[in-house]
Amino acid sequence: MKPLPTVRIPGLLAVLALAAASNPVIQAEVIGFEDLTLPGPETFYNGNPGNPPLNVPVDGTFMSGSATFQNTFTRFDFGNGPIDTWQGWAYSNVTDVGTAGIGNQYAAYHLPAGGGANSSSQFGVSFGDGATVELAAGQRFQSLDITNTTYAALAMLNGDSFSKQFGGASGLDPDFFRLDITGRRGGASGDVVFTTDFYLADYRFADSNDDYIVDAWTTLDLSGLASADTLQFSYASSDVGGFGINTPTYFAADNFQTTSVPEAGAVPILLLATLLWRRRQRRAT
Repeated sequence: MKPLPTVRIPGLLAVLALAAASNPVIQAEVIGFEDLTLPGPETFYNGNPGNPPLNVPVDGTFMSGSATFQNTFTRFDFGNGPIDTWQGWAYSNVTDVGTAGIGNQYAAYHLPAGGGANSSSQFGVSFGDGATVELAAGQRFQSLDITNTTYAALAMLNGDSFSKQFGGASGLDPDFFRLDITGRRGGASGDVVFTTDFYLADYRFADSNDDYIVDAWTTLDLSGLASADTLQFSYASSDVGGFGINTPTYFAADNFQTTSVPEAGAVPILLLATLLWRRRQRRAT
């Protein structure tokens, strides 16, 4: 049998290079806030630009790894002095697990010593309904680590001027604090592809010895759910008043594990190369 001639395909290299350039490989990663800078120990970033305009929302959105964490910061002053507020995401290295109240809203409730998951120093803090985290194109969520903030945990454990003590005086009230998670594809306004939840506290058990307030980093597996590039968070609680939920609507998060997936519409490069090679081979023989 006559051996097949060597076939050179200069155009194929150009096709593959163009396909690779237009479809870069996105690697799986762990997004843990350690790549972000804080001014020192026991500090945080909440979107404050340093000298914000009064009564005007400022976009403080930031990135860790290739993920985008939504943040809005506003400094209000209606004549009684400035009040700083924020919503969405902050990041922190605050380790105080013993001080109650809103002045300690940036600490993760991880007993006994605080801090991030897997002994890391930094972590994310989320506040308010609608906070989102959006991955780069070509990535999907696999899991994340969650715990309470100290502010929310101690408000539920002991009660305060706004929140009831979970379980009530008898310890038998069926209280709960739930984090609702919506997965979307196509950004914060994209299609909903899954919903799930995580109980940050649950006092609804028949045996009150089973009641709990989450006090350690806990991994939530998202790998078996429909793929999403954006997570959106909201809350539900048994402690509700005339202005909504009384429980502080916070949670702490760390170690967003992601995986890479082919881009929608990406060219299957190996298949394309094979087809082109076979076509040129037939012509050569």
